[in-house]
Amino acid sequence: MDGNTESGTRGTNGATVTLSKDVTLIAEESKMEFQDTDSSSQVDIHVEMVQSYTEKPREEGIDVSGENGGGDPEDEKAVDAPEPPKTKSLLELYRFADFQDKIMLFLGLFFSAVAGGAQPTVALFIGRMIDTLQSEEDMEEAKEEVGLLAIGLTFLGVVLFAGFYLKNISFNIPAVRQYAKIKARYLEAVLRQDITWFDDTSPGKLQSRITGDTLLIQSAVGSKVGDAVAAVCQIISGFTIAFSISWKLALVVLSIMPFMAVAMGAFVMMMGRYTDKASQANSNTSSISQQALSSIRTVSALTLQKHISTLFEAEAIKRQEAEIAGNKSLMLSIGVFIGLINASYALATWYGAQLVYDDELNGGEVLTVFWAILFGGMAFSQIGPAMEAVMKGKIAAYEVFELIDRVPPIDSSSEEGLKPVRCMGEVELRAVHFHYPSRPEVPVFNNYNLHVAAGQTVALVGESGGGKSTVIGLIERFYDPVQGKVLLDGVDLQVLNLQWLRAQIGLVAQEPVLFAASILENVQYGKVGATQAEVEEAAKMANAHEFVSKFPDGYETQVGERGVQLSGGQKQRIAIARAVIRDPRILLLDEATSALDSESEQVVQAALDHLLQMKRRTTIVVAHRLSTIKDADSIAVIYDGRIVEQGTHNELAGMVDGYYTNLLALQDLSATTVVADGSGVIAAQPATAFGSPPGSPMVGGPKKSAEFSRLPVHFASPPDKQGANLEPDPDDVLAVNLATADAKQLKKLDPKSLPEVDPGRLRALVAPDWWLMLIGLFGAVVGGASSPFLAVLLGLMVDIFYETDRASMKNDANTYALLFVVLAVVVALAQISQHAMGIVGARFTSRLGRLFFERAMHQDVAFHDTLSPGILNAQLAHDTTIVSQAQGAASTRVRVVATFVSVGVTMLYFSWKMALVSIATMPVLIGGGLLQSAMWKKQATDAAEEVEAQVVAEAVGAMRTVSALQLQADASHAPAQTMVFTTCQEACLPL
Repeated sequence: MDGNTESGTRGTNGATVTLSKDVTLIAEESKMEFQDTDSSSQVDIHVEMVQSYTEKPREEGIDVSGENGGGDPEDEKAVDAPEPPKTKSLLELYRFADFQDKIMLFLGLFFSAVAGGAQPTVALFIGRMIDTLQSEEDMEEAKEEVGLLAIGLTFLGVVLFAGFYLKNISFNIPAVRQYAKIKARYLEAVLRQDITWFDDTSPGKLQSRITGDTLLIQSAVGSKVGDAVAAVCQIISGFTIAFSISWKLALVVLSIMPFMAVAMGAFVMMMGRYTDKASQANSNTSSISQQALSSIRTVSALTLQKHISTLFEAEAIKRQEAEIAGNKSLMLSIGVFIGLINASYALATWYGAQLVYDDELNGGEVLTVFWAILFGGMAFSQIGPAMEAVMKGKIAAYEVFELIDRVPPIDSSSEEGLKPVRCMGEVELRAVHFHYPSRPEVPVFNNYNLHVAAGQTVALVGESGGGKSTVIGLIERFYDPVQGKVLLDGVDLQVLNLQWLRAQIGLVAQEPVLFAASILENVQYGKVGATQAEVEEAAKMANAHEFVSKFPDGYETQVGERGVQLSGGQKQRIAIARAVIRDPRILLLDEATSALDSESEQVVQAALDHLLQMKRRTTIVVAHRLSTIKDADSIAVIYDGRIVEQGTHNELAGMVDGYYTNLLALQDLSATTVVADGSGVIAAQPATAFGSPPGSPMVGGPKKSAEFSRLPVHFASPPDKQGANLEPDPDDVLAVNLATADAKQLKKLDPKSLPEVDPGRLRALVAPDWWLMLIGLFGAVVGGASSPFLAVLLGLMVDIFYETDRASMKNDANTYALLFVVLAVVVALAQISQHAMGIVGARFTSRLGRLFFERAMHQDVAFHDTLSPGILNAQLAHDTTIVSQAQGAASTRVRVVATFVSVGVTMLYFSWKMALVSIATMPVLIGGGLLQSAMWKKQATDAAEEVEAQVVAEAVGAMRTVSALQLQADASHAPAQTMVFTTCQEACLPL
């Protein structure tokens, strides 16, 4: 848009940057090629994208140009000392909870407390049972008491099952409801923002927040909170039981707790820092991919794939390093934590034997205290993941809620303001001073004045960047002037209701924006509730009805994202029909034909001529070709942010050495229009009122078609024949056939119909880190095999408390205490070794994401016509992480196998009968796990998330069109439907 572009190498944050030589040359060449049209703003956006994302890596010492060199080490140190991340409180995450949600949350807290508090009571049963079996009483009485204890344990198991199950239900249902509400409110807030906000905000970051950050919030307010509450109650219950039996033994065992608290505190602090870093890097990669994939034609035309891939790689590596650092903190904390728990066994064995030796406790009481503290201590390991999820959610919620709470200066959802009964259409810009908020140092208007009488047609001409399109933006109230007023019928626009104002205006922009819907729906976006007959009438007025009727599906033909299945002229005529159906009092034509080739321009211009002759309405035309506006009621010549000449064509053309005269001198104003008569004969006909010769040059020199950067060659249709009597040509039919083929191809993308990925391809991505894989897998084997050794030591520990020889008991206790210490070190190292798998996983995710993005950037245009940028970006953000998690599960599988094998061998060695009884229960446990996995697998919300991502990307990427047509509510409606689908499925899967 005029006035909002700036040549040079200035990034989005205003800092001067230095591009690599070839990127600079490409950028400058592209700007030179487009500089004589106001469509250069689109190229400027892509150039700025390269500049702004080149700037950050250079500031942080990352070489993105492929040349040697880097940043200043002092700068790197400054970058490595980030401010603490801003967060919202946990209670604020439930701000949208209604009465039903609050009741369920209260029940969730109750069931969490019951389940967590009841778990340590198992220690009472175990202690009593072992004491009974070790006693020398009558075995019949012992068997009877053990039977009663077994019934009690069974009842306790039922209570625990019901408590945890109901806890998960009670938290999961409100969680997915909050997720849907927050997501809907966030999207509404995004679409509510003014254009100024979008000028400084990356669409990719918005998509990352709405797809990723809201999911983190859901995790923070869901069952993780219940897990934390249950863990706290489990700790309190376990420690209460322990202290009630022997406060001395409890204190000795708990003396290790301060060290555990330090480990947990360090983990929380470091995790918050690295989570924020990873989130920022993830937002940057999402922003790069969204902009690049949405502009793939321009990127391909300028051969920027390699450079943009390099920028993406720099941000992906930042995310990788942040994830590795966070995983290191996590594994160290968990390793130290688990090691300290095992060390507490050593303390319990040593001091417990001492108390038994002094006749202060018996063996059963020692074991009860020990197991109670053990159950309480185990709960600390559950607090870590829960706190991690809550911390991530609180960090993610800050930006999300800040936007939800932001009230823009130009609020499209506000009901305030005047709504006049009648609009005459008189427009005036009075003493306007204006600069774009993103570039305050570049003034656009200085004391600008313009008056357009009701029903008058006024054309704006002048150099590119002079502010012609800025007038359109001010009238639509995309922006407010810094000083001065914009008036409608003598009333300041800032006093009028914004929705009413935009309902009076029809806008046809230079780059027509169509949405991924049918032709019928795209036209209906111009008027809520428009009938089929109204749509067809508007299409006839726009010279679009005949070519639409020739499509197999007629008005139900899907146009694809941004109307990619139609030619440039066809898209523009649909956009004109969308503006016409509003029957606006004010019509704004912002270079409606400048981006078209000469032949398509002729047909579109004929539609505009027909439209202007049908009804007197206030019309403001921004034009390049002077021949298209010579019969306008008034022509205003804009230079240096002000009107330097104004009058009719004849008045301005008669001025000696005037601005308009000089513009005319640059053009060949032919008095005839070249038209094909259908038989191949070229005939000369007089120019129409607003028609132009197809080859007439534009202001500033010959027009260079921008069509190559927006449409594949086989989609661009040749000139329509016989003026308004449109006939389908072979390329039109080809476009329709391709649209049908694309729709069929989309159906083939169903996950059930996709072939399985060869595991060898995944292994190839992991191959560079094979030695880290070996370390991680070896640690998993050691960690899994350590479980039976712990069980054996615990069993032997039980025996020593019932030894009759007290001296031998103390010696054995010291020996087993030492073995517990050794086991603690081994288990801690095994857990810490899993950091190797964390490195592998982060690098795998980074490689897979970079490979995905690079391959997507090098696909042909037909591929991108099939898969929208929104879907590709969602797959890049979501699917690569899922694949990485599946690949990282190898360590978990190895650990499980090692545990099963070692436990099975140990059980068979000590008692094959008890082993068989235990093995008989395995199918139930395995079946429960498989059932839970299957239930979660049924969610299948990926498709819904992709549709949602596509809608969001489309709406945000065309925000001016969405605002002009007041489609904010419609744009948020489709994602809301997918959210309802997601909510219904997830709420039914509480396990």
